[in-house]
Amino acid sequence: MSEGYKEIIEEISKNAERVVSKYRDLEYKFNELKEKNESLTEELELVKNTKENIEVKFEKLKSAKVFEHTSNDVKDAKSRINKLVKEIDRCIALLNVN
Repeated sequence: MSEGYKEIIEEISKNAERVVSKYRDLEYKFNELKEKNESLTEELELVKNTKENIEVKFEKLKSAKVFEHTSNDVKDAKSRINKLVKEIDRCIALLNVN
C-alpha cells in the first residue's frame, strides 16, 4: 500500500510543479503586458498632446487666413492708392499755382 501512496504523492508533486511553473510563466507574461500597457498609455498621452497642439495651430492659421487678401483685393487697393496719390498731386499743383 505504501507503494501506491508514493506514486500518488509523486503525481501530486509533479502536478504542483507544473502549476507553479505555469503560474511563473503567466506572472512573467502579465508583467510584460503591464509594462507594454504603461508604455502605450504614455505614448497615447503624447499623441493626445500633439493633437491638441496641432488643433491650436490650426485655429491660429484659420484666424490668420481671415486677414489674407486675394490678388483682386491687392489690385483694388493699389488702384485706390494710385487714385489718392493723383488727387494729392493735383491738390499740391493747385497750391503751387496760388
